[in-house]
Amino acid sequence: MDIDLGLSQPSDLPRIYSIMEEAFPPAETISYKVFERLYHNPKYKVLAIKNKLGMLSGFLSWWKLDGFNFAEYFAIRKNMRGRGLGSVVLNKFLRRTKKPVVLEVEAFDTNTAKRRIKFYQRLGFKLNDITYIQPPLNKSNEQIPLTIMSYPELIPQAKRQSVIDQIFTNVYKKVPA
Repeated sequence: MDIDLGLSQPSDLPRIYSIMEEAFPPAETISYKVFERLYHNPKYKVLAIKNKLGMLSGFLSWWKLDGFNFAEYFAIRKNMRGRGLGSVVLNKFLRRTKKPVVLEVEAFDTNTAKRRIKFYQRLGFKLNDITYIQPPLNKSNEQIPLTIMSYPELIPQAKRQSVIDQIFTNVYKKVPA
């Protein structure tokens, strides 16, 4: 699969945001204004996934935190899903990063949540026994129960609170309960 995985350009942001809106429910989506502001945060990075013709196929955004990278959003354009592109992209990202990778998945007992967890497990992610409620990201005020997954190994007990604190402080701008 011939893809280019590079840091996004400011001109990519509107198209990346449209993929975000297409892939995530409103309660899990930040506003475009917030996304644009985050883009200029030195800790926040956005990879643009482009095909050989330079067409945007998806994106991966993550936070460079102390001791790990936190993958916040990962999405492939709807018409490109089911072709293995997500696995290729995530494998490339995991090979490039020098730090462990942490991400959140919904703590729901639904087919979609189970399928998402299995996808990440096939790529080597481990399901941690760390669950919390995601603070509201927008005016919907919906709170979503989330579970942490990590790569390449489980988060040691001694580091769990530090990981949660960094996510809440940097990503949600809140102090964990």
